[in-house]
Amino acid sequence: MKRKIVLIILTSNVLICYDSLLGADSSALNKDYATKEDIKMVIKLLEETKDSLNKRIDDTNKRIDDLRNTMLWLFGTFISIALLLFGFVIRNLWVLGSRVKAIEQAYEIQRDEINFLKGLVEKLVVKG
Repeated sequence: MKRKIVLIILTSNVLICYDSLLGADSSALNKDYATKEDIKMVIKLLEETKDSLNKRIDDTNKRIDDLRNTMLWLFGTFISIALLLFGFVIRNLWVLGSRVKAIEQAYEIQRDEINFLKGLVEKLVVKG
């Protein structure tokens, strides 16, 4: 659809700017009709313009594909790095949690021993 619109616009531009396309030869503008050679020349110019536009569109599509591939590669790299850092943080939190549990257990044992010793000291002080 877009190519048809572009082709129509180019055709109208060629017909409007016919003198500049022909260069110094403006004898065709003085006529009330166009000869077959004039029509063939316009068709040839339109085909060349169409080919050059198609080439530019293909080049643009190639650039977009290259950009898309680069972006996918970069996003994949960034996501991999993010997952690596996330795994490192989770591992450190797991290790820290196990250390906290070990310290809590040692604290509970020491608190029980201190309470036991306190009870013995109180019994000795009361009896003594």
